[in-house]
Amino acid sequence: MLDRTKKWTIRKNFRYVGIDNMKKNIMNLPKSVREPIVGCWITGCRASEYNALTKDMFQWMQDANGKEFLFVSGAPLRKQRKKEWVVGENGEPVYDKFGRRKYVLIHIPDATRNFPIFIDDPFVKEFGDFLFELDDRERLYNYTRQTLFKYTMKGNYRPHQLRCERAMYFVAKKNMGILFLKGWFGWASDMMPSWYVKLSPIDLVNMMYRGVL
Repeated sequence: MLDRTKKWTIRKNFRYVGIDNMKKNIMNLPKSVREPIVGCWITGCRASEYNALTKDMFQWMQDANGKEFLFVSGAPLRKQRKKEWVVGENGEPVYDKFGRRKYVLIHIPDATRNFPIFIDDPFVKEFGDFLFELDDRERLYNYTRQTLFKYTMKGNYRPHQLRCERAMYFVAKKNMGILFLKGWFGWASDMMPSWYVKLSPIDLVNMMYRGVL
């Protein structure tokens, strides 16, 4: 069972790695450890989302120029919420004492996301070979969220750290912006992609170091 008392220590000791160092770090890891690390990174999924992925969600396609990419459809979003503005009995907006309009966040059940995995992304061939070995509706990872955490930690990675590393890869290596990140990761607002896009690389590294992102 996962030791919850170590949660803060693990988070405090988290370090930003970057894709170049990551390739070196996982090069010689056993397959049972490497596969979930690569899978969490390349899909950008949270641990609970990665555990729900099945092979039939992935399909090789071609763009208008004939370039192949791996399209993922129906991937689950476990923490998707939408903003609803609070209105009074008279139908007028409600404001707090600071003059900000009040809102509530409503959970969206059964939310999903669709996103591409590009042919020139790191690990894409390895991930494609891994998918090829699975049956059509077979889950990518047949263990619990806690077990996924334990396996990725054998390579010194947390599943959510790999999600952050994926976002930073898009910004640092692909020069992607807020709209792309928002759509790719399925974020409901601009807040999270703004952290990655608007901050300087040094600020991003410091925030990842402190476990803020």
